[in-house]
Amino acid sequence: MRLLPRVCVMLFSLMVGLLVSFAWGPAHADKFLGVEVKPAQGTFLVTKDVNVRAGPKTASKRLSRLKKGMKVKAVGRPKNAAWLAVKIDGKDLGFVYSSVLIPLIDGTIPDELRGSFDAGNNRACRYGILFEGKSQASGELFEIADYEVAYACVHKGKTVKFIALMFLIEAPFKVSKASVHQITIDVQGVSEEVDRAFSTNFLFNTKKKTLLFDGVSLKKLGRKPASKKQSVDNIQHALKTAAETAPTSWTESVWESLKKK
Repeated sequence: MRLLPRVCVMLFSLMVGLLVSFAWGPAHADKFLGVEVKPAQGTFLVTKDVNVRAGPKTASKRLSRLKKGMKVKAVGRPKNAAWLAVKIDGKDLGFVYSSVLIPLIDGTIPDELRGSFDAGNNRACRYGILFEGKSQASGELFEIADYEVAYACVHKGKTVKFIALMFLIEAPFKVSKASVHQITIDVQGVSEEVDRAFSTNFLFNTKKKTLLFDGVSLKKLGRKPASKKQSVDNIQHALKTAAETAPTSWTESVWESLKKK
């Protein structure tokens, strides 16, 4: 009978040890080609021809080669963070030196985005955003997601309807490693910008989940919006926030031009 309490104590200690190990143990890791990696996601653009290797070091066996302009999916990151485990079309490839890769985002939205807002001076506006497709950035390897924004705003008692073109650059701003992407809204035939688009620019930080107002193409036609930096949850939220913020940064002369159109 004296053995029962001792056995219970031993079992209890074992259970506590397992719980502590689970709670404070190492972060979850997977095996990729026999190498331990932490899970990673995302699409990356190959900026120059590069070897794919069996391990995260240049001495590892060469498995294949990626060409400049190809796109790969991340699988995981090894302890050597200078490398990335990648795949293409669901097939595991190997490890690539990450300095030749830049992260991409997909600007595709399946459904129309709609909303309403106050553009200032009691201008009640509503809008709809439609994804138009993608176009190749001039002289670049990456694509631009294109949208059409249909606005209807009440200006001085009259409903002003106009179309704006919006685009999202799927590669990071200035093609850097930073997770910042440019969103631009263009309106044609505005005041002194008659022969070209009047642009309102934003910087979308996918890592920090913020949208920053970056100015307009002609300073005297713009002003700082009430909120220069705003929190956003995802691409759809960023697009809607940009569509709602841009008109609040336009001067009266812009609105008068839109009214005449």
